[in-house]
Amino acid sequence: MAPTIYLSELPVVRTPTIPCSRRRQRVRNGAVAKQQRLTFRQLDRNASSHDDASLTPPESPLWEPESPNDSCAPIIVSSSSPNVSARVPEDIKEHWKVFLARRKEMQYTCKMNYSDVKNYNNYKTLTISVPKEFIYIVQLNRPEKLNALNDTIECKICFNELAIDPECRVIILCGAGKTFCAGIDVQDLMKLGQQLVEHEDVARKSKILQLKIKDYQESFTAIEKCLKPVIAAVHGPCIGAGVDMISAADIRYCSSDAWFQIKEVAFGMAADVGTLQRFPKIIGSDSLVRELVYTGRKFTATEAVQQGFVSRSFDNQESLLNSSMALAENIANKSPVAVQGSKLSLIYSRDHSVQEGLDHIAMHNQSMLLSEDFANAAVSEATKNDPPIFSKL
Repeated sequence: MAPTIYLSELPVVRTPTIPCSRRRQRVRNGAVAKQQRLTFRQLDRNASSHDDASLTPPESPLWEPESPNDSCAPIIVSSSSPNVSARVPEDIKEHWKVFLARRKEMQYTCKMNYSDVKNYNNYKTLTISVPKEFIYIVQLNRPEKLNALNDTIECKICFNELAIDPECRVIILCGAGKTFCAGIDVQDLMKLGQQLVEHEDVARKSKILQLKIKDYQESFTAIEKCLKPVIAAVHGPCIGAGVDMISAADIRYCSSDAWFQIKEVAFGMAADVGTLQRFPKIIGSDSLVRELVYTGRKFTATEAVQQGFVSRSFDNQESLLNSSMALAENIANKSPVAVQGSKLSLIYSRDHSVQEGLDHIAMHNQSMLLSEDFANAAVSEATKNDPPIFSKL
């Protein structure tokens, strides 16, 4: 059986005749290939002869070499003097920690505690959970207020963080309680009115309104810019800003009790945070868009499916969430390089000409096709083997 190397057992170099900077340079330049490679027993003897308590082996190794001659085994620089313990510099030691941890990531499916979501427990209006690996659920969590939006800056922060989280590949957006979203919280609008009263000058009032509108716009645009696919699972009413929000999602599912309403015109204003820009490009019927916008009438789940605003409708909320989860699992098992690259190209091509879109994806794929994901997935498809396990991105 191949020996197990513990990271904590890596010695630290002491070479009195070579300055530290030169010694590190030799390691980085590959000059250490000429140095002695220590076996596990040698490492064990060095560690046992060392009086440093910090070298106590951990309970389990980070990495188990495939063979004693594994080409990725760490190279240890030792002194020519038999009385000086061989040691690796601290910065090289840290380098190997990162390298070996990532090697393990690539070989095995990562294990995470799904009930402990890092840095996502501080939101007041959102609840973040991870029911399965790589799948995050973002839930609007103001059921007592029908999930009315009063602090959309949290939405912006949340999706910006998920966009760069390698543990996340797919996001399901849903609502707590009986309503998906009732739009903007009226109390939030009243606070805005109080701010406007403090100023008499039109220019200063306008500046306050502009900043508030931009905050809402950027919050929903963060959903679209997040390269992790977002599945909106809608149940019950979805009104005003709720339509703005799900229009920025990639895929929309709903339950049969869902209904939608672009209601801003009823409040004497034009929708200004995304519906008028995204909704027409989703359903494709300019006539219907204008009817729904000018009248503010409700449209049902059946009509939403018929017009292409929603992909599928389900009998109840349980079926909706189960189907959303199944879809998310399917996407999460695909190459994150391919999925995120596809979303990037779809968004770019929507707002540019066909030729510009072709040039954009050619520029993107000239590097992405060199990824290990492409090679592994292609071999898997050709040989009809199980899908590969893709490393995090």
